Amino acid sequence: MSLNNKTNLGWHFYQNYFVNNDGSLMDLTANTLKQDSTEIIFANKNKAITQTAYNISYFKGSNSTFNLYTTYPGLLLGSGYGHEVSAKGEFKLGFFFDYTTGLPIIPGSSIKGILRSVFPDFKDDRLKNDIDKVRVAWLMSLLKNIADSDFLEKYYEPVPNDVPENEIKKWINITLEIFEGVKDSSKTKPKDRFYTIYERDIFHDAVLKSAGKDNFIVGEDALAPHVKDNMTYEQSMLHNPVPIPFMKVLPQVGFSFRFDVKNSKQEEILSSENKIRLFQKILLTLGIGAKTNVGYGQFSLTKTGNNTNSGGAQTAQTSQIDLNPGKTLKTLVVGDELNAIITDVKNMTFNLGIADIGFVTRLIGISSKGFSNDQKIKVRVDAVGKQTKFSLIP
Repeated sequence: MSLNNKTNLGWHFYQNYFVNNDGSLMDLTANTLKQDSTEIIFANKNKAITQTAYNISYFKGSNSTFNLYTTYPGLLLGSGYGHEVSAKGEFKLGFFFDYTTGLPIIPGSSIKGILRSVFPDFKDDRLKNDIDKVRVAWLMSLLKNIADSDFLEKYYEPVPNDVPENEIKKWINITLEIFEGVKDSSKTKPKDRFYTIYERDIFHDAVLKSAGKDNFIVGEDALAPHVKDNMTYEQSMLHNPVPIPFMKVLPQVGFSFRFDVKNSKQEEILSSENKIRLFQKILLTLGIGAKTNVGYGQFSLTKTGNNTNSGGAQTAQTSQIDLNPGKTLKTLVVGDELNAIITDVKNMTFNLGIADIGFVTRLIGISSKGFSNDQKIKVRVDAVGKQTKFSLIP
């Protein structure tokens, strides 16, 4: 089967991957699996999978909370799933796809899990645990600075020595509320102890927002371990490594992270707006998926490595804007992509009329070379707060 932009990638990867073009099952006997001809077959299959611009319009118009973009080397999802039949040249690791569309998504359970790992445990004996003190210290430092315009870009150092026990208890209650749906831990009856499903925070799957370079979503990568099972370390160093190919989400692919969050019962501590900014900061700091310790699964606020404008001049990645008096951007969400038109090019600055939110602003910090009046462009929201920021979308 030849692939096209509407092919269900998940079905193809797990079902059609080991089928011949005529629909028959490939010869998977031991002798055939190790032949060079088999490696050529899978090389062509892998190329077809990774060099197809799949249709991601199924996810368009989703009510996203914020968008993040994968960075080099990419993102690994579902690598623990079985896929290997020990054939030469095949993708060895599994992958996670949305069941309906067959496209890569980040499960809401995985997002909830990585966020949960930053919060303290809720067992009483954890109050004296140094790990939880560091966790709470970092959360406290984040919350203290959460209104800063550069909150998402800066790193805030935890100060564990300054964490009182009552602060740890407070964050344990917040942990119970966000991740366990506990309304009052002192109660025993479920209706008194837990929030209903409509009152709880909900962690939706993160879905594709935009493709990467050349409109591709996935690509090939490989591990090349030197040490072999039947050899010592010293013996292995004298032999060439055997690459283990696998599929990954490419860099610069955008994901919409979507939540349905409520104000914390202790609203002065964690409002729904601050909760979202906190979640975004955690994901930007820790990443998600497999092999994050070697760089996979990391995100940025904007697409990186492709910031040239229509005239070929290099642009700044992020630019500040001056708002007209009385205008508000409370409806904007970081990651939103807006339509704009250049209304007045002057020296190194130019005015933008942003139709999507109905106001004119002066864009600074970007060269106006290569731009002209009445030129239509797109901008992305990079920060919302005391200082709203946009970047140009090439």
